[in-house]
Amino acid sequence: ILNYAQKNEFETTKMLTLLLNDVNYLIDEVITRFSDIKTYQDLKDDTEKWNAMSEEEKSSEDGNFAENDRLVKPEIKMLNSSLKFLVTMCSYLQKYFLGLKLAERLAVSLNYCLNQFTSKSSKLKIKNKAEYEFSPSLILVSLIKIYICFIEYEEFLQFVVTDEANYKYDNFLLALKIKNSKSKVKVDYITSEQFDNFVDNVLKKAEEKFKKETISYDDAPEEFVDPITAELMNDPVILPSSKVV
Repeated sequence: ILNYAQKNEFETTKMLTLLLNDVNYLIDEVITRFSDIKTYQDLKDDTEKWNAMSEEEKSSEDGNFAENDRLVKPEIKMLNSSLKFLVTMCSYLQKYFLGLKLAERLAVSLNYCLNQFTSKSSKLKIKNKAEYEFSPSLILVSLIKIYICFIEYEEFLQFVVTDEANYKYDNFLLALKIKNSKSKVKVDYITSEQFDNFVDNVLKKAEEKFKKETISYDDAPEEFVDPITAELMNDPVILPSSKVV
């Protein structure tokens, strides 16, 4: 994998981009289809409401269910395999994700997946879940492993906590609670300990650092502001000829 990435940067970038696109697409598809299946099952359970519907309406609902039932099974298999492949890629290509400018997309994608499965978990509670070979626990394991691959990469952590659309610290607390309470979430001891530290300490420190960096310095004295970039100077120097700071 490393040799291929070194020799084929363009192809590697394309492959990883497509992989992230697939994961996001499949997450949406699976959640939407399960949501529709749950709505159908709830409707069938409400005998009075179901019997009040016309035969045409019942036929339409049955048809939609059959399509969702048929399509969601291969999509779940593809999602599981795509996430497992992404775990492998992230285990070896951390620096390439950063160097190829894909780290931000990865962080957003992970946050999005975690947010979808925590915020919409009630829509996934369908009957006969085992028939679909659907395991939110397996998906959570993959997400945990990928986050841990980048635990020592500050730039990646910043992308995680600055993702305003999807990042919610409560999602990580819930993931931690699920990991510690469900035997189906099987991660090795070291990864489990690392994720505990990731949620309890690493994310908190990354949040605090970002908040400090985003403090407004609009009222800073002019001599502390770079005359070219208009940013607060961290390491000011005096230019030798003009004497401008």
